[in-house]
Formats: sequence, structure tokens, C-alpha cells
Amino acid sequence: MPLARALRFSRLSFLLGLLGLAGLSVPAGCVAAPTPQDWLAVGHRTPAQTFATFCTALAGDEPGLEYRCLSRGFKARHDLNELAYREFRDELLKKSPWFRHLARARVLYNEQLADGRVRIKAEVAVLWTRHRFQVDLVREEAYEYYDADGLLDDDYAAFDTIVRPFPNDAKLVLLTVPAPYTGALTDLVEVRVLREWKLDALKELPSP
Repeated sequence: MPLARALRFSRLSFLLGLLGLAGLSVPAGCVAAPTPQDWLAVGHRTPAQTFATFCTALAGDEPGLEYRCLSRGFKARHDLNELAYREFRDELLKKSPWFRHLARARVLYNEQLADGRVRIKAEVAVLWTRHRFQVDLVREEAYEYYDADGLLDDDYAAFDTIVRPFPNDAKLVLLTVPAPYTGALTDLVEVRVLREWKLDALKELPSP
């Protein structure tokens, strides 16, 4: 096995073990495709919406949207770009095919953690087994520029460095961002300042 491939496989195997998902062998079965209502509900405005979006992406076999649900910290800790995530995802579904059933998980409860994170605990039933897991979510702040063809530029940035209220007024003022747009204003069709919830950790819990 070439060294680069061996190192990539080793990293994926380590990550699967870290998540506690490598030892399962439950058949994948059939997961219903997302409904039009599911797709319309996609977003990251709340922890529950982000978790539901990740589940919709799994059911719809959209790894790009799954990757969009992951936090910057998760990607950094596991050295993932979108291509590496797609490889990791393929390996994960081979080793733990039940994972696709996460798309129809039942949320048991969620809790606010002391550090501002939110933890969702959920359960998925596959055949005669039940799998419980927890997902930690964090809020991230960023900006995006779009022209008619799509995304031009985006980056992480503190919300209060971009948008601030006028003194003694409820109105907001849009400030500059770390990488100002330098193209023609006539080409710019959308500017977004974001506070989004992202998946920062995923862990399987002991079976009930």
C-alpha cells in the first residue's frame, strides 16, 4: 500500500475509533429520502435546525451539506477539508452502516452547557438495536459575499466587528469586514453576516 494511502487510511481509522463508531456492523437498510419540506427547512439558525439539516443531508446523500454543518474546530481537530471528509464519510458508512439511520434519529433532549455549547442527545433504532449518541454544537460567526454566480468570498469574523447598534438606538450599522469586497458594487448581489450553529462533536453513548 502506498505510504500516502496508508497514512490516510490510518487517520480515518483513528478518527472512527475516536468517535466510537468503528465497531458496529448493523445493516444499512433503507432510509427514506428527504421531503420537499425537509429541504426547505435546511439552515443553521438554531442547534435543532443544524442537527436536522445534518440528518437531511445524510438522508439525501449530500456530503457537501453535511460538511457545511461541521464546526471550524471539528474540521481543524480532525484535519478535514471537504475532500478528506468525503473519504472519511465513505469509510464510516462502510464500517458503521447504521450511521445513515441517524437521518431519522429521535431527539431525547437537549441541554445548554456552561461554555455556551448546546448538547443534543438522540436515539436511532435499527432492526433490533438502539443506538444513542450525543452531538455538541457551537455557534460560529462569519460573513459571505455573493454575485449572480454564487459565493465570492467568506471567512470567520466576530459578529460585533461587522454589525453594531447605533448608540441609544435599535438600528444597526454594517461595518467593514477583515477582507473587504474589492470588486464592482454592481456585481455584488448579496452580503450575509452570520451567526450559525455547527456540529462540534459527535459521540456514541453506551447502548440502553
